[in-house]
Amino acid sequence: EVDELEAEKATNRFREHIESMKGSLPKGYYEMYLSAVYTYEFKLDVSKNAFAILRYANRAVELNSKDPMILGHMGNIFFYAPKGIGDKKKALQYFEKASMVLESTPWQYSWYRVATRLSIAQCHEKIGDRASALSMVNAILDDFPNFTYIRDIYLPALRNAK
Repeated sequence: EVDELEAEKATNRFREHIESMKGSLPKGYYEMYLSAVYTYEFKLDVSKNAFAILRYANRAVELNSKDPMILGHMGNIFFYAPKGIGDKKKALQYFEKASMVLESTPWQYSWYRVATRLSIAQCHEKIGDRASALSMVNAILDDFPNFTYIRDIYLPALRNAK
């Protein structure tokens, strides 16, 4: 059970923290974090303006369209948002863009690179392209054979999906 008052206080503290760091954040991160605040608020109260989420996220992409964190955030918005905003194909496009940036700088963000590749597999699964999902999962396991969640949970479930 979510304590809505505590969740609201935490969200307000997050917003204040973002405001305090506004001038020192990398380009586009202020907008990305504000988009996240609106996402949290939206989850707490679905009647909140969902378009604020996209407004700030789109602005973050405009400011820094080559940042994998911003591109992945946009992918997450489209992947997890409810109908009307959510779009697994758009999510896939953003995750693929993030992955391309990450592949060009393999020494950076290694955990995020793997998480992004998993997100790509999950998008393929959700849009009905199980073969592409399996291909991506196997490629991840080629690089990281001890990724137990993928190896022991996600891959078997994906293979057994109907």
